[in-house]
Amino acid sequence: MSKDVLENLAMVTENVEIIARSAGKIIFSYFGKPNTKSRIKKDGSLVTNADEEAEGYIVDELKKRYPGISIVGEEACSAGKTPDLKGVETFWLVDALDGTCAFMNGDENFTVNIALVHRYKPVLGVIYAPAKDEMYCGYLAGKRRAYIRHDKNKYPVDIKTREIPEEGMTVMTSGNLSEKDLCIRFMRQYEDKIARTIHRYSSIKICDVASGAADLYLRIGPTKWWDIAAGHAIICAAGGDIYDMTGYPILYGKRNRENLYNTSFFVASGDVFFQTKLLRELMDSNPLPLPLPS
Repeated sequence: MSKDVLENLAMVTENVEIIARSAGKIIFSYFGKPNTKSRIKKDGSLVTNADEEAEGYIVDELKKRYPGISIVGEEACSAGKTPDLKGVETFWLVDALDGTCAFMNGDENFTVNIALVHRYKPVLGVIYAPAKDEMYCGYLAGKRRAYIRHDKNKYPVDIKTREIPEEGMTVMTSGNLSEKDLCIRFMRQYEDKIARTIHRYSSIKICDVASGAADLYLRIGPTKWWDIAAGHAIICAAGGDIYDMTGYPILYGKRNRENLYNTSFFVASGDVFFQTKLLRELMDSNPLPLPLPS
């Protein structure tokens, strides 16, 4: 089954779009409604009944359409149901509601994230923003393609990263206040290269870089695999990449299979100057010790 999937990623991406859109409808039915219930998980993060219902739907659909491929879902893992990935080459990563805090606060920057990983690298990613009806997709097999679909009835529009504008970079950072603080401190020494900084929730920040609306997304602090894998596929298909603080691309399934953490990272546009000179300067001068949490 995984071989058939990998040989038909364009068609699989369209199928995953359908799943993501339907999951988005489930989530949006709870948005701003009094029947939305939330609680704090053991890891300190927030979960709602929208997260759980949407993940259940996504997992069921993936199992029906692509049986035999392992599925790693955020809420299932939080409940202690993490699949054993030892020796597994291909698996799905699902974050049914990325940006739960934004969702609960009435902010529209929340997304559905679905990624397919093969041999530690994401080869397909779909990110759907239900409140804006924006669908970002990317796949990497044979021909690479990244695109956005603004409406289910409209044709997709190809997207790609941009060269750094003469006036300077647009930098994305988290909407989380403590995270935002660290990023501002980190980038202060490069103020002359930055035109503006935008703070947003969820993986939509990666899509901003992939679509040429921004040039860098800096994340200081840990994330989980499902937070960024879909965006990783999209940014790679659009001409950029995600690097850890040592300059290597983020991998999924090779390390940290017990806790599924990523370390701090940069989402970089495809600009040659940026990916070499400036990115290397940022990594070499990193003043913050950023170990993975235990």
